[in-house]
Amino acid sequence: PSHVPHMPDEPSPAVPPATIRVNRKRMLLTIKVALHHVSPSQIECNTSKTRIELTTTGRRRFALSRRYPNGTECDDAQTSASMQGHVLVVEMPITKLGAIPSLRATL
Repeated sequence: PSHVPHMPDEPSPAVPPATIRVNRKRMLLTIKVALHHVSPSQIECNTSKTRIELTTTGRRRFALSRRYPNGTECDDAQTSASMQGHVLVVEMPITKLGAIPSLRATL
């Protein structure tokens, strides 16, 4: 028996489909999260230097917790986020680029 209070009609949050892109030319990290049937007021998004944490409230519950790829670090004080349709677009400047594993393998 688990000691975590659990409501039977409350499904556990799903992980939303998300893409993380590192734009090395513009030194910009872009995270796109598809959130269907979620209004911006229901989104709780926290970014740090190395990861993004996102949860939603309401009927559709999503939870995302992901590190930026390859040890990339960002200036989370300059995070911008906007809804484009049902996609949450989060952008922030990169302060430290991670290594690209595929390049290192060919050297």
